[in-house]
Amino acid sequence: MYVEVKPILEFARKPIVDSLDIAIEERRDLGLSVPTNFNLNIGFHQTPGTFASAVSSTNKNPSLNISLLNIIRGFAFKTKKKALESDVKNLINYFDIARDFLGGFGESRVALFLDDPEKQFYRFEHEIHSSSSLQSLKRMMDKRGVPYANYKDYLFNNIESTQSLLIKVIDSGSDFIKSYSYNVLRHELDHVDFYENVALHDTFLRQGLEFGGALINAHSNTNPLTQSKYLKMLPDKLRSVSKVNSFMEARAYFFNFVPLGEWRSADFDSISSKIENHYCNNYIKKSFQGQLLSYAINAYWIVNKMDETTSNYLHQKIANKTGSIDSERYGQIDESKVDKNLAKQILEHDLPHWENIFIEDAKQVIGVLNQVYSKDTSIFPKANSAKTVDQYVQILNQELQNL
Repeated sequence: MYVEVKPILEFARKPIVDSLDIAIEERRDLGLSVPTNFNLNIGFHQTPGTFASAVSSTNKNPSLNISLLNIIRGFAFKTKKKALESDVKNLINYFDIARDFLGGFGESRVALFLDDPEKQFYRFEHEIHSSSSLQSLKRMMDKRGVPYANYKDYLFNNIESTQSLLIKVIDSGSDFIKSYSYNVLRHELDHVDFYENVALHDTFLRQGLEFGGALINAHSNTNPLTQSKYLKMLPDKLRSVSKVNSFMEARAYFFNFVPLGEWRSADFDSISSKIENHYCNNYIKKSFQGQLLSYAINAYWIVNKMDETTSNYLHQKIANKTGSIDSERYGQIDESKVDKNLAKQILEHDLPHWENIFIEDAKQVIGVLNQVYSKDTSIFPKANSAKTVDQYVQILNQELQNL
């Protein structure tokens, strides 16, 4: 495991690594596979809306990213420290807007910009973007309703206050950071194990690359055969996403609802009901809505039925509904130019249709996961060689029958 932490956050290394060691030991005690080749990134605000997140890649080790600002915000809310909560909210807002503007993975470009804004902004405009791509970015932002110049002014006008506020907030939350239990790491470590040790994840990534290539070709090619290839792949891709996502999240959610050291006394039937409810109402209907919408919108772009105003309207609608910071990307949208029939089709038919599929897939896997967690967790590694979720579940069922 490689640990990356900024100097100002070095105080958080020991409590986080110690908590991760406890989570790893728990997996060993349960007879589960244990990931070893991953990166631990301790940062300010790695992923919007989460304390921690696990990220996979086709050519890099998985990453487990810790977002300390989100943890401090949770602490401020719980202890009713209104001033601290307001300060953290302002910082998170700055990071989210800067990330949306500067792009990049995690908080890397935002952190570099905070360290040296003039140098990094020059690099952003002259090295990261070609002249044509920069112009395309500006046009896209204009059409979304928040011009490029507004982003730039916001970042530079608030740079000094953000730098000083960041130091103040980290100092205010340092004692809590040192004593925090980091129970969330148990969930994310299960994702890292899935990325590193379960064969079906590699299959899923390869399918994603193939699908992404078909999407790019369909967008850049008006050939009906190319467009047809993407549209034929879309239902299969979404079904694959549904099965893998339902399995991966449900498997990890058991670590949210079973307290550390209480596996023998847990009421698994009650826990399964809680997981099903959480997956449906918090994940599918909130966290994953933006991704589902992107799939639906792309399908209509390919056949020339989507337009930028309707796309922006839909993205803003879903962002507002789910409380996503993405809503701030969009300015005032002229609703008279929105294709209301198409928007209604997507919001009232396409999204609910796929939501129901995801939820049904989750119900199917939660049942067998419940049995394995309650009877013999050491069964799980025996299914790591499976290349599909169906194969994985089949192996689990066979092992359960052999008990």
